[in-house]
Amino acid sequence: MRKKKYIVIAVLLGLTHLFVSQMPYAPPVALKKDIGFFPLNIGAWKGQDIKIDTDNLPPFADQYIYRKYLNDKGETLFLYIGYWGKFRHNANVFSGNNIDPGYLWEPENEKQVPIDVAGGRISVNETVYKNGSDGVSLVYWYQTGKGATADRFRERVLNGLGAVINLRTNAALIKISSSPLNGSDIDSAGIRSITFAEEIYPFLREFLPFDM
Repeated sequence: MRKKKYIVIAVLLGLTHLFVSQMPYAPPVALKKDIGFFPLNIGAWKGQDIKIDTDNLPPFADQYIYRKYLNDKGETLFLYIGYWGKFRHNANVFSGNNIDPGYLWEPENEKQVPIDVAGGRISVNETVYKNGSDGVSLVYWYQTGKGATADRFRERVLNGLGAVINLRTNAALIKISSSPLNGSDIDSAGIRSITFAEEIYPFLREFLPFDM
């Protein structure tokens, strides 16, 4: 039964992608403000932009930031915010390749976690990626015209429907990750990432063109 369910999902995703790729679109939806002005100081965290080969970041984002944030305890978190103003072929914001931290890192303990934001709650994905004894804590979610979501498969279908109904396919990916850690430090990093997600959410409203 489960196998049939996955086959149906795969077929729907394939048809949606094919149909969306042939659709005419309205112009890209612009950000409210340039994401480069996203705050460097957030609570106890102080950020700095990271210069990195773009091959290691999700491709074809119209705008993005990738930053390292440190607190006064010397703890580190990495923040990626990428924004796609419209669908483009081979620029799938919901691809799993945009999530994985890299070669040899395998996901463990994947779960959805509710976080408190002004006006309610949203769900985010919390995953630990392992490479030997090292682990990376990753928290991520998508922001779309339908709101915040942690389900990339469902959202890919909804984004396709949005293309048909509204001719609008803009979306954002928000990722918060730790440095490679060991043991209980990984759990602590997950808690920090969730708290940090709650802290940055109000600022996202100033930049992303969605009702949040």
